[in-house]
Amino acid sequence: MLVGLGFIDVLILTIWAIVDPQIRTLENFQLENPTDTEEDIKIRPSMEHCESKHQNIWLGINTYHPVLSLNKLEFCTNLYIFRCRLRLQRTLADFWTLFGL
Repeated sequence: MLVGLGFIDVLILTIWAIVDPQIRTLENFQLENPTDTEEDIKIRPSMEHCESKHQNIWLGINTYHPVLSLNKLEFCTNLYIFRCRLRLQRTLADFWTLFGL
């Protein structure tokens, strides 16, 4: 089961990288004066992002597909337990009928 989920993760990430690749963007902020030095310098803070066009959609898919798979597994497990209990009840009813009790 876990191998299957890992394979699906790799498949989704591969499709994401091919269809909607990440693009590096650089965000520059205003120049700042450093407070701990007397030199005549300025600091330009910047922040790098890697973004894709539909990043939120891909993150949602990658986040929620294991949840859906595990819910399906839980449903199948509960259905199996229900069937086993029903089979046990029928077997006990047949047993009691056989002996006339």
